[in-house]
Amino acid sequence: MKQGDFSQSVEQMVATDDRFTCAVREIGKKLSESDRPALTDLMDSSLSTYKVTKFLRDSGFSIGQTTVWKHRTKQCSCEREK
Repeated sequence: MKQGDFSQSVEQMVATDDRFTCAVREIGKKLSESDRPALTDLMDSSLSTYKVTKFLRDSGFSIGQTTVWKHRTKQCSCEREK
């Protein structure tokens, strides 16, 4: 690596920070305005994380239980960006 290449690489990486966005948020973006409150209700419900994840998968969304759990326990990127 030539002198200065490292610092340029770091600058490029920081400038194009591709943070992972919460998959639940991404699902919300795909839903119609009228369906978004239903997603919020689903996330806030007392249903198990397994049932919520299964419902979302059965509805055609690609999402994992850990992602749903993190969103429901406010440990996802949605909370970090507030």
